[in-house]
Amino acid sequence: LVCLGTPIKFYGAGTNIQSFRWEFGDNSTRTDSLVVSHYYSRARRYTVIFITKNASCTDTMIRTLEVKNIPVASIFIEDSAICPEDTVHFINSSQFADLYRWDFGDGYKDSVVNPVHHYDSIGLYTIALVASNGACSDTVRSMFNIGKNKPLAKFSLFHEPCNLVAKFSNESQNATSYFWDFGDGTTSTEFSTYHQYNVSDTFLVVLIAYNGSCSDTRSEEHTSELQSP
Repeated sequence: LVCLGTPIKFYGAGTNIQSFRWEFGDNSTRTDSLVVSHYYSRARRYTVIFITKNASCTDTMIRTLEVKNIPVASIFIEDSAICPEDTVHFINSSQFADLYRWDFGDGYKDSVVNPVHHYDSIGLYTIALVASNGACSDTVRSMFNIGKNKPLAKFSLFHEPCNLVAKFSNESQNATSYFWDFGDGTTSTEFSTYHQYNVSDTFLVVLIAYNGSCSDTRSEEHTSELQSP
C-alpha cells in the first residue's frame, strides 16, 4: 500500500540480463535503469511487470500494487454549547480513511468513527483526530472550550396555612438566571418568589437554573390548600 503522490522505488535484478523493461500498469514504461522511481496520478490497483531478456530467454516478474488517496482528516462538533458532564457528539467528516485515532485532550482516547464523550470540568481542550487508510495518514486538531460550570437547580417552599400563597426559596448554585413554572399556567424569572394560587390542588413546580448556555432543572409537586383557622 502506498499513497497517491508518494514516489515509489522499484528495484530490478537478475543475471545475464541483456535488456529489460518496466511496465507500471498506467501505460508508462522505463528501459533506462534497473532501479527506478515512479509516481502514480490516480488511486487504484496497478499491476507492475518487470521483463528481462537475454539472447535465448525471457523472464517476467509481476507484482500488484495498491495506490490509495491521501486521507483528509476533518472534525465537526455537533453541539454548539457544552457544559461539564454534557455529552459531546464528535462527527468525523474525514475522507479516504477507514482507521481513526481520537484524542480528546483530557487523557481519554477512542478509535470509533463518530465518538461521544463528556468532560468533567471546564477548560480549553485540544481535540486531535488521526485518519489513516493503512498506507498514510492525516491529522487535524481543534480547540474546544468547556467554558461554564454546570448549575445546580434547587429550591424549597413554604405554604401559608390560611391562604393559597406559596413562598419559593431559590437555593440553586452556579446559576445567573432562573425560570419558574408554577404548574398553573403562570411563570416567573425572579430569584426567589411568592406565588398566589387560585384553587386548592396539586401542582408540579419546575425551576430551571441557567449559567449562560448551561442549565439544570428541578421539579417538585406542591399541594396548595386552605386550612381551617
